[in-house]
Amino acid sequence: MTNDNNVPTQEQINASMMAELARLKAENDALRARVPASKTDGGFKVTDKGAISFYHGSRFPVTLYLSQWEKLIASIPRLQGFIEQHRDKLAVKPTKVKDEAVQDDVQVA
Repeated sequence: MTNDNNVPTQEQINASMMAELARLKAENDALRARVPASKTDGGFKVTDKGAISFYHGSRFPVTLYLSQWEKLIASIPRLQGFIEQHRDKLAVKPTKVKDEAVQDDVQVA
């Protein structure tokens, strides 16, 4: 139904907006399904430039070249000691909890 000026009614606008919202949610779900699990659960990938990217659930991966990874791996005992020595000063990033009833991308504190 439209009014005399062929302008959509509020009900038509609402229905159209709800249909578009449903379409966008479906598109978002499809895009999320295309992200390989390795990019969200601690997987690795060799980049086009020959580096190694570690995907750990954050927005950006940690990407280093082989020699950098080898240096990092060799320094793990020192890193562990450093962490233990400074544990009381270190912050722990909270994990994200998704509350789909509120919104998909909102972090619940």
